[in-house]
Formats: sequence, C-alpha cells, structure tokens
Amino acid sequence: MAADANKAGDSVWSATDDPARIDRFGALVLTSHPESDDFDSYPPGSDGSGHWMLLGGTWRVEEGTLVGQDSCADWSQLRGAFRGDDEWRDYSFSVRFRVESRSSNERDGPWFGVRCSLDGDGYVLQFGAGAWYLHKIAFGVATRAENCLAQGPWAVDNVWHVLRLDMRGNRIQGTLDGEPLFQIKDDAHLDLPSRRRGGIMLAPGKSPRSGGTTIVRYDDVIVHLQED
Repeated sequence: MAADANKAGDSVWSATDDPARIDRFGALVLTSHPESDDFDSYPPGSDGSGHWMLLGGTWRVEEGTLVGQDSCADWSQLRGAFRGDDEWRDYSFSVRFRVESRSSNERDGPWFGVRCSLDGDGYVLQFGAGAWYLHKIAFGVATRAENCLAQGPWAVDNVWHVLRLDMRGNRIQGTLDGEPLFQIKDDAHLDLPSRRRGGIMLAPGKSPRSGGTTIVRYDDVIVHLQED
C-alpha cells in the first residue's frame, strides 16, 4: 500500500461508533466500533486510491458510492479494490452493491474476496449470469465450478443488495439481503490449508475474452474485526 494510504484514508475509512452493531458468529465476539466507508467524504474526481489499493479495473467515486468497472481476473488470481492486511483474521464484512451492467461471460459480475492477499489468494464469492459460486484460491491454486466450496442460484438485476460474509477460523458464512446463502467449513479443501487472515476485495469481474462491460456500484462497506 502507498506510504500515505493510511494517513490519507483516516478521514474516510473510519470507526463507526455504533455499539448496537455487536455481532456473534458462534462464540465469536466482533468489535462494536467497526471500520467503515460510505464514500461520502471523498474529494471531487477521486478514484478511491489512498483509501483503497486499486489492483485492477477502473474506479471512480460518484454520488457517495464507489463505482468499479472491468476488473479482469482469472481462476488463480483476484484483482480489484483491496483493503486490509494480514492482521485481519476473524471478521464480518458487509457491503451494499448494485450491478449496472454485466459483460458476456457467464461468470462475469460482482465478485467479493475475503481473507485476501495482495498476490491474489483468498476466498472469492462470484455472482455470475444465473448462479453464485464460492471459490478458494491458495498458493495460486483455485477451485473451479465442479469443485467449489458452495454454489446456488442467482438472478441478475439492477437493484441494491446487501451482502454479508462472516469468517471464524476455517468457517465462512454468507447472507444476501438477510437470507442465508451458505455456511461452510474449509477442511483443507484442494488439499491446501484454509486461509485464516487477509483483507477484503471488491471486483467487478470481467473475463479477458468477454464482450461488453461489467460495472458495479458499491456503498456502505463495514468490517467488524474480532475483539482481542
């Protein structure tokens, strides 16, 4: 991350003073003062850099939201807007998002990474043309549709959705608009250890061979880190 990233982002990526937002995932107690970004305080013309590390795609802050476009990715690497570091272990991540356009490959669309590293490893939730898939990337080795961690139906639309992902040890739980998506345990899937640390990634996924463009709008990013 750029040397001035934390300094530049202090006024935007902030602690949300809301003690009512204490969450429990099993015995996991999460902070009541989460880190958050509502994209309301960025200067005109900002692309989010300095507050987010932009590893792929094009980005702009517009009307209090972050808009991402065409973050090309392959099966072994996730690229997009990154936040966090290896000090992030057990946490809850939530975000509002809306798909404004989607390129032609069936797996193109809004992708979300958790416990991500800068070199592309992590867990990736992909929303595609008619289904979602939860994938694992570890040491550059990635799951495919036939051996993913979880999957389910998904209908593309242009309305706002709220995604929440909870990580505790080798367990991951996801909800969409308050409804359960999955709850899984990574017992060395792919014969590789589960990932236990890393940041978050926002990625408007587009295959390098796709036609059209993928544009996704994001708002109200909240990360509750586990209390020490």
